[in-house]
Amino acid sequence: MRWGVRMPRNGEINIKFGVYKTVCCGNEIVINVGSTFPDCPKHPKLMTEWKPVLDSKLETPSGISFTRKNNDPAA
Repeated sequence: MRWGVRMPRNGEINIKFGVYKTVCCGNEIVINVGSTFPDCPKHPKLMTEWKPVLDSKLETPSGISFTRKNNDPAA
């Protein structure tokens, strides 16, 4: 994690479309801009930090693309 950059948490609104995974156990989601980050499915009602997963080229239905850092499975 870069200094001064905080990962989004459950209950917060997403500002960048992408694939995110939980820091606690690696569950992955695809989340759209304006959607609320959910609780971790394995740890409901606890604080969940969502880390962006970047590397392979992905494209949204609207044609916006982003890059994924690695192809490692989440768990």
